[in-house]
Amino acid sequence: MSSIEIIPVNKRILASVVKLCSELPVSFASLSTPAMHAAVCKEAIKATADNSPSLRMLTALMDNEPAGIVAVVTQWDRYWRGFFIKHPILAFQMIKKRLFSRLRAKRTVSSKTETTKYPPCQDRHWSDNEPGIAKVVFIGVAASARNQGVAAKLYEAMFEHLAQAGVRRLDARINSNNASSLRMHEKCSFVLYQETEDNVFATHDLPS
Repeated sequence: MSSIEIIPVNKRILASVVKLCSELPVSFASLSTPAMHAAVCKEAIKATADNSPSLRMLTALMDNEPAGIVAVVTQWDRYWRGFFIKHPILAFQMIKKRLFSRLRAKRTVSSKTETTKYPPCQDRHWSDNEPGIAKVVFIGVAASARNQGVAAKLYEAMFEHLAQAGVRRLDARINSNNASSLRMHEKCSFVLYQETEDNVFATHDLPS
């Protein structure tokens, strides 16, 4: 098994990380285009240089190549508003994508019959947006590197980064049908709640 090194995304590996984003594929704010991937990665590099907690992106290196990534945002609504003000073309693409998605959803009848094992949300929700709460934008691992603990190491490193920045809680939203992601988040000490029929809300308290 190859050794795993967790580092912030940087200029040296930018092209490789953008390529990995396309292969997974990663969706940021509903967009999974190379332009969106590159823009978010560049924002993460700048945030690291500025020591800003607004966006943090870590990558797992195996054999000196990116094998997994995790991206986390604090103050979710404020961050994305600022991002799309700086990237108006991407903002237009995002709005168009979401409008088409809503139209398709109205025309699609769900065939889901399974019931969930998770309790309903109570005192915590995905919409919580206090400064001490961070949210997972994406976590993913290359197919060739799965089942080797890469995601767990990415989260372990991210927990440490966020705790040092004063963040007290990390939330994630997972599709109810994504069984492997649900299992992984449980193994990484997230507590899972059923948010809607389609989404599971995962939350993890960070050490103070």
